[in-house]
Amino acid sequence: MTRQSLKIDQINMDISIIQMGYLSDLKDINSYENNENIFLLIISKSDATSLNIEGSEEAFSKNEMIILSLNYAIKISLNRGDGLFIILSGRLASRYIKADRINQIIGFDSNDRIYQSIGKIENMLNAGEEIDAIESSILGFSLLVDLWIYEDKKSSISKIVVDAVEIIEEEYGQLYGVDDLADRIGVNKSYLIRLFNEHLSITPGRYLERYRIEKAKSLLKSGEFSMEMVAKLCGYDCGNYFSKVFKKNTSISPSEFIKTNTAHEGIEIPPEFYL
Repeated sequence: MTRQSLKIDQINMDISIIQMGYLSDLKDINSYENNENIFLLIISKSDATSLNIEGSEEAFSKNEMIILSLNYAIKISLNRGDGLFIILSGRLASRYIKADRINQIIGFDSNDRIYQSIGKIENMLNAGEEIDAIESSILGFSLLVDLWIYEDKKSSISKIVVDAVEIIEEEYGQLYGVDDLADRIGVNKSYLIRLFNEHLSITPGRYLERYRIEKAKSLLKSGEFSMEMVAKLCGYDCGNYFSKVFKKNTSISPSEFIKTNTAHEGIEIPPEFYL
């Protein structure tokens, strides 16, 4: 089994995974004193996992997680057991990790979306391939949303939101907007928007747009598709409109993004990209 960790030097303003790996590779964590939007997630994958955190022993059962703020340096080491660690940063990290969840142990089971997101992250670690920063950010964003939903899971109306998120993440390229999303779930559009805002503090339209743009970044970076094709794959009929939405979300055009993210890799941009 290949065990690797991901390190990203530049912290994304919205969401990024700065580092992730196995607890056996976890060493003392440096301080991020000037940034309140960085968090360490520790996930136990076995019973009787034990870590030494700041001189105190913390015990975890299988499928338990603790979230720590990294406003100060943390001395941490694994005593026994197995698990993962993830360091998340960005404005969305601060937005979706509630203050009362910091330093608290969160338990989950195989039926929770958190379990599925963590499984995807572990698969990425075990793939034995170079980890793509954009793809890992998409997983980080999904994990944050899953954490938020998990805290609300006892609500009788949360299943609608969960179903909506799953449809967006699986069918973002085929959805025709919030009306289509509401029809697929079988609820009123206004009701869906209100529920989404209550549970995730974001509208379903904005969530869909943000998810599409993150997927578009990955496709653009590959250099395999024209801008028109990327637009269609991400659910936009018009390349010009896609370009406007992309620039609104990233402050740069798709062509500027592909130049910036492929220049250091020596990838030549095909002429048809601009068509």
